[in-house]
Amino acid sequence: GCPDGTRIVVEVADVRGRQVRLAVTAPPEVAVTRRETSGR
Repeated sequence: GCPDGTRIVVEVADVRGRQVRLAVTAPPEVAVTRRETSGR
């Protein structure tokens, strides 16, 4: 229940290079959302 966390994932996805860095610091729940966005 933290929309802020999802927003960060989207911004990071744009960078792609920092996407992995955020996933490592973010919890597993956020990593799952990042993977779905990357598949786009």
